[in-house]
Amino acid sequence: MFQSSVKVDSKLEQVVREVENKSIGYNTLTAKYYNFPIVREKVKLEVKRAKRINLLEEHILLAGSTITPPPSIDELSHVLALDKVFVNNQCTNLVKNDLLCKEEIPFIITTEKGKKILKKKVREDIEVVEQEIFNDPLTAKFRIVDDIVRPSIDINNKEVKDIFAFNKIIKFLKDKPMQSKLTLNQMNNLFKNQENSFFSNNGQRVQKVLDREVLQVEKRLFGIIVIHDIVEDKLLFRLYNPLTNSFELEYEDRFNQLNDDQDQLFDDSFINKVFEDLSIVKLGTDREENVDKAEYEKRVQDIAKEKMGKIREQAFNSNIEDDIQEDELSIKYISDAKIRPKYLELLKSATNDVVILSGWINKQTVDDDFIELLKGLAKRRVLIVMAWGIEKRASNSNLKLNREMSRRLSKIKTPEGVNAVSLLLVGNQHKKEVIVDRKFHLLGSHNWLSYRGDYNIRGESVLYNEIPRVINKAFEEKKKICSKKLDDYLFNYLRNDRIEGKTQLSISAWVVLRLENDLLNKVEDILNRDIEKKEVLLKYIIKVSLALESRALNGGDHQLKEYIKEVKRLIDKFKLGTVEIGEEVFDLVGIIEGLAIKMEESNNVK
Repeated sequence: MFQSSVKVDSKLEQVVREVENKSIGYNTLTAKYYNFPIVREKVKLEVKRAKRINLLEEHILLAGSTITPPPSIDELSHVLALDKVFVNNQCTNLVKNDLLCKEEIPFIITTEKGKKILKKKVREDIEVVEQEIFNDPLTAKFRIVDDIVRPSIDINNKEVKDIFAFNKIIKFLKDKPMQSKLTLNQMNNLFKNQENSFFSNNGQRVQKVLDREVLQVEKRLFGIIVIHDIVEDKLLFRLYNPLTNSFELEYEDRFNQLNDDQDQLFDDSFINKVFEDLSIVKLGTDREENVDKAEYEKRVQDIAKEKMGKIREQAFNSNIEDDIQEDELSIKYISDAKIRPKYLELLKSATNDVVILSGWINKQTVDDDFIELLKGLAKRRVLIVMAWGIEKRASNSNLKLNREMSRRLSKIKTPEGVNAVSLLLVGNQHKKEVIVDRKFHLLGSHNWLSYRGDYNIRGESVLYNEIPRVINKAFEEKKKICSKKLDDYLFNYLRNDRIEGKTQLSISAWVVLRLENDLLNKVEDILNRDIEKKEVLLKYIIKVSLALESRALNGGDHQLKEYIKEVKRLIDKFKLGTVEIGEEVFDLVGIIEGLAIKMEESNNVK
């Protein structure tokens, strides 16, 4: 048992109510705002910048790989009728990037790397840039300064207690910058290992940290909510960020890890200090020794009754559920051998889209029969998102499995040639859900992509529901889970300049999850910074537009008016037109005009 004499901060009362409503056993002991540190640093970074080779570079590399004997810089300058100083500068730059043989200059001989670049027409230059970053001591993560959201909130940081001694952090970082966990070598490892990789503020992948300078330690506001789970008799910590109106799960994990942390920066028991400040007291170590069992169980029942009363009151007052009796709600309990038939029945009935979330995936479940089922859906222009992965950081075996599954699923296409299945290795999630056409929902313990459920049947159960309000909420959550991974695949595409593999298999997910307008916003932001990425992004928009065309042809309820309007605006702004993808030439203007006609026809039918 636990208790605290510190009351809940009035500005956290609404957040506390939302947390407690998630479990009948949650009892908030205290909630209070604290200032957390985040270190502003100036770093010198070695980055890779992808850019198309210009016409002169192409001629130089071509000459160095096809002319025998190899020409000199002077000879090539004379043939091209260009100033030899200018040509020499271009060759020097190519040598620096290992595209020409340094030892053979002034003769031009293209390296193997240069020949590959000549074929791709895109090279990656190493550049050194300086920028400011935020170094977060609590999570050991790095963030671009511009990414930190700072809307105004009605809380004065000066009135809030600091969670750490800030002067101690500043002294630690400045006195021992090369002797702590923040050394250059370890900083480089953190950059490399940071989930989704770290990019400079120009979208370039960071290769190495060359130098760093601590500028200052700033304060970020978090609400610490300490909960006693009466059923489990344990403490839970929630960390609320008022700037984003969300909980920081990563901070919560780290917060609990720091309980026994004895590193240089947090040299005392961190949690004990918080306990002391919040006046949290643990009453003994054994519940049965300190609290009468009957009294304890009565307390749990009282809390359950109180919260169930609130739930009934909310349902009674809700316009959505007015006059709906409990037995009329479209919720059914399904267990064991009855799960798979219902699952397959729902998949086969799909008319627009399917979203499947699973902790694992294997070839025994996503077998030939299941793939044939998906092919049948694709013929009817049904698009599918399959998201999986329980590991926070994907293992090599899971990455290999994802690649193998991707190759099989990439052959499933709509009549328009669009990849119908998006396979996303999202990671760090254990949900098992299926949403069909945003009308039907399965939720439970069944791992849809790794457990067949038709032999060696084990104890599993799911809830089936058709309540729009619940399904919409579940759908929005799936959008959040998948959108981060879609961003990763988009950046991967920008670096590799090709529509294939994971990127190809992520295309239809933007459509299924209604994220196509978000994609256009990201495309515009990238093109505003780097117009050279116009052609590769044009290919991406065309692929997404073709997926939307499939959606329009199957009479889906997708609202495309805003998307069409935004694409037309981007066409005018960035002069987007035709592009080759494989052996075909696509015209974005024509595709969007055709999409508008199909949308109009679909609306008229309805």
